Amino acid sequence: MEMISPVTVLAKVKKDLGEGGRLEVECEETVHKDGSQMRGRWIFFLLSEGEDGETYRSQVVVWKTVEPKAIVTVNGLAAFAKELRITVPDFPLNAGEKGVWRIDEGCSSRSSDR
Repeated sequence: MEMISPVTVLAKVKKDLGEGGRLEVECEETVHKDGSQMRGRWIFFLLSEGEDGETYRSQVVVWKTVEPKAIVTVNGLAAFAKELRITVPDFPLNAGEKGVWRIDEGCSSRSSDR
């Protein structure tokens, strides 16, 4: 039995997504234009199902620093989605909004899990 942890390293996220897992994307700072960039702040949570049927969230962290994985530009968010093989990412644009990413064999990675 795998222990449910309050944090998850990025390598595990890639593995879990490849096995049908889900990644919650939470917007912490509403998107705004800054020069030629669109900026905001997004953090990530791996969603997993426990043996009790409950859904658990564990924050995705950077391995070396154990700091939360955060992205601050729309370009960076798109690049991260591409790295994870998410083909149609759900980008929440307002603080407090959440999206769910998953690798889908079809065209869409969107989820109605909101």
